Amino acid sequence: MTIKKKKLFKKRIVILFVLVACLLIFTLIVNPKNQEDKKLTSASKTFVQTDRKGKYDYVLMKTGDVNQMTIGAYQGCEIVSFYNALVYLDKTQGRTVTDWIESLPYVGWGGDPGSGYAGNPWTSDEDIPDGGFQRFGPQL
Repeated sequence: MTIKKKKLFKKRIVILFVLVACLLIFTLIVNPKNQEDKKLTSASKTFVQTDRKGKYDYVLMKTGDVNQMTIGAYQGCEIVSFYNALVYLDKTQGRTVTDWIESLPYVGWGGDPGSGYAGNPWTSDEDIPDGGFQRFGPQL
């Protein structure tokens, strides 16, 4: 390698190093994660997807993965949704979703939902008396 080629190679390495350093500094300054406080707020626990016109497509709350089917609460969509809201607001009082389900007053199938949980969240679809409640749309 000639001296001229060595100087050109060193010059290119220096330019490349400067560009990488500038990119790194720019990323650290612009990155929104560096602007957040260490404590999560409700707004920082929300992900919003918008369409091209700026309208909301959907909003996702970062509440973890509480799946009613996984825990066996096949009819417990209401209480699991309630628990997700509590997680979002950081108001679970140290209780799990199962603790919340077990604390529900049950009024039985056909009971008054204003007085308690009508049915039993632990009942599978096949065990619901009289076929249970009507579904509006396909099962997911």
